[in-house]
Amino acid sequence: MSNMDESIFDIAITEPLLHLFLAKKILQAHYGHMSIERGGHDEITQTYVIPTDAREVRPKEMDFSEIDPETELAESNEAYPGAKKQEEEFLSCLTLSTPEEEALVHKALRFIKKYHGPVKRKSGEPFYLHPVMVAKIATSFMQDQDVDVIIAALLHDVVEDTAVTLPQIQLMFNDHIGQIVDRVTHLDSVSNVIYRLQLQDHENLNQLLDAEEKGVLYVKLADRLHNMRTIKFHSIVAKQKKIAGESLSFFVPVAKYLGLYAVAEELKAMSTEVMEKEELKP
Repeated sequence: MSNMDESIFDIAITEPLLHLFLAKKILQAHYGHMSIERGGHDEITQTYVIPTDAREVRPKEMDFSEIDPETELAESNEAYPGAKKQEEEFLSCLTLSTPEEEALVHKALRFIKKYHGPVKRKSGEPFYLHPVMVAKIATSFMQDQDVDVIIAALLHDVVEDTAVTLPQIQLMFNDHIGQIVDRVTHLDSVSNVIYRLQLQDHENLNQLLDAEEKGVLYVKLADRLHNMRTIKFHSIVAKQKKIAGESLSFFVPVAKYLGLYAVAEELKAMSTEVMEKEELKP
């Protein structure tokens, strides 16, 4: 599947258009394709092609029309135990060059707290702490900190998991940040093959790595590293093993490619431990 070419930024003003807007956004975030045919008497035929079970790729949070201007968004729980400390530790890792860069990072923090809202991870933590930790990890990968990569790490889940669109990110931040977020969301090879389909092919892996700017790989690797560090909160062992298997096949080589050998060893050790678990029989 190739990505949808058309970007979405128009705000729907009627309920039918709102549903159409959200449907297009979901498909755009998940390699889908949609075509619209207009008939007589205001009839509209919509054709969808989706690469997997829609419920699996559509987060439950998107069942709510967050883009409706009448809807007041509930923000994240910043009072959660340890949340302030995690945020402060992330900020203390930054060596930003200008006050403008610092303001942009704080803007991104406010942004994810607003749009991830009261959603929680399986650990019970507010979801926004996950991208904060991903940004902190990604920062540790870079000798010279790139503020665009740091902000993209903070924003890496908003297009996939909330009502925020990629053009909104480009408008509120910049095009480069939007491009990184888009590539992290749709990590594929130059031949438009999703990376998960190419895990066993060494040549395709090299082709993919050569095609990506390192900032995209830093964010994607940091995301996987944090997910592996918190994998115990997945109650289903089969799900854990799927994530661990991907980590061994794809993310360990990515870490080595980036010269992050300690990260590669940590991922390998955590993934191997998960793969050796015995699944509970029903």
